[in-house]
Amino acid sequence: MKNFNIVFLGRTPFPIGTAMSKRHKYIIDFLCTQPDIAIHKYCSWNDGKWNNPAEGFYNGKVHFLNTQYSRSIKSIFKISNECVRFLKNAYRQDSYNIIVTTTMFPFEQVYPLLLAKRKGYKIVVDAVENYESKGTDASFLMKLQLLIAKYIYKKVDGVFAISRMLANVFRERVKVPVLELSNSTPVNCETTKRYFGKPFKIVYAGTFASKDGVEYLISGFNSFSSKLGVDAQLILVGGGKRTLLLERAAKNNIKIHFTGFISDEELNNYLHDADVLCMTRCNSPFANYGFPFKLSEYLATGNPVLATSVGDVPKYLKDGINAFLIPPESSNSIADKLFYIYTHEQESLEIGKRGIDVVKTYFDITKNGEKFLNFITQICKS
Repeated sequence: MKNFNIVFLGRTPFPIGTAMSKRHKYIIDFLCTQPDIAIHKYCSWNDGKWNNPAEGFYNGKVHFLNTQYSRSIKSIFKISNECVRFLKNAYRQDSYNIIVTTTMFPFEQVYPLLLAKRKGYKIVVDAVENYESKGTDASFLMKLQLLIAKYIYKKVDGVFAISRMLANVFRERVKVPVLELSNSTPVNCETTKRYFGKPFKIVYAGTFASKDGVEYLISGFNSFSSKLGVDAQLILVGGGKRTLLLERAAKNNIKIHFTGFISDEELNNYLHDADVLCMTRCNSPFANYGFPFKLSEYLATGNPVLATSVGDVPKYLKDGINAFLIPPESSNSIADKLFYIYTHEQESLEIGKRGIDVVKTYFDITKNGEKFLNFITQICKS
């Protein structure tokens, strides 16, 4: 009987990095518990933010390589050749060889993927965004990548998608198996909070892209914090191209703090210590097709979660039961709901604790890992 040999390929650094890094890391964590599965991870784009080793073994089992070539058009060919070598060395003649790649096919990965397909790799796509939908702010290079992606999708062997809407898009786009697979999240920083802190800490953690609606959170917080007797802080963890714009929107409000990018350990501390965790995605098609990784991380703390009702969010969460839901793009709704949470302390804390049940039901690493393993088994043995 053949074993599985799986290569995770993308621009996501490893083991520490972006939301996609974590999505793949938790799948890998499950795979590491299974016998006779070889696992590899290659990151083709070095952004220099995460301070990962260039190469190593994660969990004593997973060989990973983070390219050390700088991010530039000139380095694309060098990275492409490095990727070809990595895939060639990883290939096992006596195994089912699988590449797990991402929604968009970066230029430096096109040639390696085509060669790998010819060599015998199965290509499986992890789809987390619909870059053809409105709200992407797509650049010229991204539009060019979309044209290339349409060609490569004809050669893939399977797709697993982060949301129901996105899975349906790919069921129409490709004639291969499609699986809906949500995020996985460990419950590793569960709160024991009995009372809100002083000051009342409101935390957002993630990117500052247009789809994330952070400007609405800032405006809503300004209205909420101006109410008589409210002692509160808004802590914005993360960053992006719009950081300067959002800092201007904050108008030097001393109650609003920008941390920039931080380590996973620091992030867990902020999430654990928060009184409310906020996810304020907008109502653009792009935002609705995806699913915010931060939301499952928030719920895993057991702290109260305030979220906009977009995409698959209502599938998992019920307002006033296991989270607080509001309409998107409404600063007034954010302000009103924050004030309700602030003035209904014990009720809010109980609702937050029920968020952990959501994680155990829908975002459990073992449950989702088994779905993934069954999916690639279906692809390889069909």
